[in-house]
Amino acid sequence: MKLFISYAHKDRQRVEDVVAVLRKGGHAPWFDERLVAGQDWKTKLRQEILASDALVFMASPRSATSEWCLWELSIAAESGKPIVPVLLEQTDLPPALAALHYADFTSAEHTDAVAKLMGGLSEIAEFIPKESLPKAPDEPRGEPAQAAGVHQQVTVGNVIGGRVTIVGQQNNLSPHTLRIILVLILAVLALGALALMPEDDRNTLFYRLGLIPASATLTATATATPTPTPTLTPTITPTPTPPLRNYDIGVGVSYFVVAGDEGIDPQEAETLIDAFSLRLQTELADAANTLGVSVGLHGPQGITQVVGDDEAARADSARIVAEALDADILVYGSIERNAITGGTEVIPVFYVSPDHFWDALEMTGAQHLGSPISVEAPISEAIKSRSRLIVRTRTVADIIAGLARYINEDYAGALTSFMDAAANPDWEESAGGEVLYVLLGNTHLKLAQEAAFRCQPENAQQQRQVILGEIAYAEEQYEQARTLSHSEYSRAFAGLASASLMSALWESPEGGCNPLMGDPERLSQAAEYLHLAEEAVNQPSENTVLKKRDFTEAQVLFFQWFGDGWDLSDDQVYQQFVRATQTITSDYENRRRPELSLLAAEAYTLRATGRLLTNDCEAAVADYDLALQITDLPPDRRMYLWEWKGWCNVQLGQLPTAAAEYATAQALAVNLGNDADARAYQATREGIIVTLTQTAP
Repeated sequence: MKLFISYAHKDRQRVEDVVAVLRKGGHAPWFDERLVAGQDWKTKLRQEILASDALVFMASPRSATSEWCLWELSIAAESGKPIVPVLLEQTDLPPALAALHYADFTSAEHTDAVAKLMGGLSEIAEFIPKESLPKAPDEPRGEPAQAAGVHQQVTVGNVIGGRVTIVGQQNNLSPHTLRIILVLILAVLALGALALMPEDDRNTLFYRLGLIPASATLTATATATPTPTPTLTPTITPTPTPPLRNYDIGVGVSYFVVAGDEGIDPQEAETLIDAFSLRLQTELADAANTLGVSVGLHGPQGITQVVGDDEAARADSARIVAEALDADILVYGSIERNAITGGTEVIPVFYVSPDHFWDALEMTGAQHLGSPISVEAPISEAIKSRSRLIVRTRTVADIIAGLARYINEDYAGALTSFMDAAANPDWEESAGGEVLYVLLGNTHLKLAQEAAFRCQPENAQQQRQVILGEIAYAEEQYEQARTLSHSEYSRAFAGLASASLMSALWESPEGGCNPLMGDPERLSQAAEYLHLAEEAVNQPSENTVLKKRDFTEAQVLFFQWFGDGWDLSDDQVYQQFVRATQTITSDYENRRRPELSLLAAEAYTLRATGRLLTNDCEAAVADYDLALQITDLPPDRRMYLWEWKGWCNVQLGQLPTAAAEYATAQALAVNLGNDADARAYQATREGIIVTLTQTAP
């Protein structure tokens, strides 16, 4: 669940402990994000409350009297959001809150409270009428907890001959510009002091501050020829660093390939990528603070370089290097001469590992990051302020932040990061920008899926509009990518196919929250987009992306067959559907690629559903068994598979087996805190046992 955390600033340390418990329970608290000067705080807080599934109220004497906390409670109640009370300290609560079940963290031993937050959050989340709460002020006084500390005046005298003053909300600078100014101010002050330090001590401090790449530090050694200003020759001294697997997001940077023998100085190229890596590390540190996650960066010194004479060879090399580093994302590329202009161009590429993004395979593989960047000689100076390479570095950081949020299922946050990347100054909307538009389209589709999961009979019409709205946004982004690539980008067509499939299921008001009958025209459109994706010139290098496309094809064929009556197992469309699932399952079975495990589980499940509809329950049970053998399968998905397998065995007359399978589904439902399903499984199991008793000899 996405949770809005309402708390008083002075309780932050204790709130952090509770938030850690919520995260371990699989929830996504909105807590670490900080409001900044210049923002409309009420608007931002209201947006986050509306985007959340519930509000968690951290009750203490301070929050109970905080005007901002009361205002947040009021907005949640007004919006029909359930309230989850967490008691940090004994305090007098409003009667409406005091009457609720709550998680009690007031004692040293709070095992029960942890259990409630880890697995049974839905048991203590309750709706509260706004009228039962104390009247909240329309204009709360003071600052919300998330904005604490932004009203600070920073005055620095004689910074490069000028004076910079930043005062709370009294400026019109964007938050991004404010961050840059503060970083520059701190850098000027820090470098002035560091210039007085011995070289070795200074490098050690740079390393600890993250200003020197984690994979190596530079130890300067004077040359043998004495001069008034000694020439320093850097040598690489390896240092023990945490492996990238220890971070939430691990990023590697490889030296770029210098293409051909065209007069590009390899040493200058390495100097440029060293500077690029340092800049990226600074940008990622800023993003990590905002995200509340740890980000590790290794390279380019001390790691194997990505090599290859062409893009395909370099993509294969990037996969090998990423696997060796255990990196989520690897940044590499090439530096080469433009055949027409004769100028030097930097072509950055980023590789997203399917080993780490196994539930977001549509994002994986090697992808160009915008069009080539022209640089002037000497190329080692191209990282200077305001160059296009600086802008592209910032864009890389925003994209990595978006991918981090995407993999953590914070799709609203991912959308913000990707939009920040697209809004970077001088980022061109031209050939090369299609990658970013596909990322935006994928994120809108995920938001549509989230809205579908939240659909309930009482809000079906409203949720349907949200779902269709997100699909429409996704289609706009994919079309933009298609236009920029001159219809040569396979991922854009694959995205349009997925959007058309989802739209086919949700456009008709029939079916409520469980649409099954897809619109035939939209399904045909999805099939045509898949054909165009296969024919496009620019194909994904990663096999997992192609398998994700195969799964979309299987889904389209399934709903086309289902819409045609699904009564003949030898129907041509049905056979095509079965073959489409087999292209995924056979690749997983033969090569045992772990990144395909969840996709294979979905393919087994989809094929089992088709076999179930043709009354071939024995084959369906076999496919359910294959899906259940995949250990990565989430518990909620596993629960439903045991249910469907139990249903099939009832049809086959295997009642003792079916009773055991419903018992397994019930146990999973209890562990998930899903009381409604647990009761349903128990009732079904008891009914089976009654039947067995009545038919016993």
